Amino acid sequence: DGGGHALEFGPGGAHLFTCTKCNSSSRGSRWHCERHRSDLCGRCAPAPSAADVIQWLDDGSTDPSGILRLLSELALQEPARDAALKAGAGPAVVKAMQSRRNDEAFTSLGCSTIRTLASGKSDFTQQMVSAGGVLVVDRAMRDHAGSETVQEAACRTLRQLAFVEDGRKDMLRSGAIPKIIEAVERHGHSEVLLEGAFLALGNISTEPTAEKQLNAKVVSTVAQAMGVHKESAEVQEAGTFAFYNMIGAIGNLRYVYEAGGIALVKEAMCRHDSVCDMEEAVAIVQEGQRYETSPVGH
Repeated sequence: DGGGHALEFGPGGAHLFTCTKCNSSSRGSRWHCERHRSDLCGRCAPAPSAADVIQWLDDGSTDPSGILRLLSELALQEPARDAALKAGAGPAVVKAMQSRRNDEAFTSLGCSTIRTLASGKSDFTQQMVSAGGVLVVDRAMRDHAGSETVQEAACRTLRQLAFVEDGRKDMLRSGAIPKIIEAVERHGHSEVLLEGAFLALGNISTEPTAEKQLNAKVVSTVAQAMGVHKESAEVQEAGTFAFYNMIGAIGNLRYVYEAGGIALVKEAMCRHDSVCDMEEAVAIVQEGQRYETSPVGH
């Protein structure tokens, strides 16, 4: 600052501050002088580069959670996300999560940061998978099975990482499907978790070798959760998507039919226009009708 004291950069949040230089009020990113309790807004003092932030993370910042939040904020725009990945954001976040694996809050934030960095172009997703994103999220689910916040963030991140083949293969090798099912069973009251979990399962199911892990328990767990959350359009849409891709992977309707999945999709179509408009829902109901009238269905 003007007095020669060090300033610390921080991401935006709920705190409203007034810039000491231009007197504007903001909740955005800021440079803060702890000694003088003064702040400079992003317009008066340029934000650090992605490379700067990653270096702080590698150096073991005194506020690693704040650095992760800052990195996520910087990566919201695609050009900045690209710059962050080129500067080594993927390995840096994975390394930071590994070194703080017992910190529940940091782990949840780390999973969300991976999802942010992996969003957009498939190349971004691939880079995060190659950096070990799937494996560190898988470890997070294992280490923090009882944490709803970690499981929510992890399921949503797996959904994103499963958009690329290497991500799906890593998940099948690491046993992600059983962990997702455990998360649904433990934290099934969370509709955010259910949506992320079902979308992740749907994406993983597109991998040809997923068939071996898509058993009756997986299908029935999805069906049970859909039955509990019939009023949630998001849960019903995600569950329908998962059923559709599971049917394609398994090669027949038996598990979904026996779990009551066809009836659930029919009911969801009646309750929610968004489900009624899904091509996957229409296809499931049509296949269900054929199954019921075929010799195999009896």
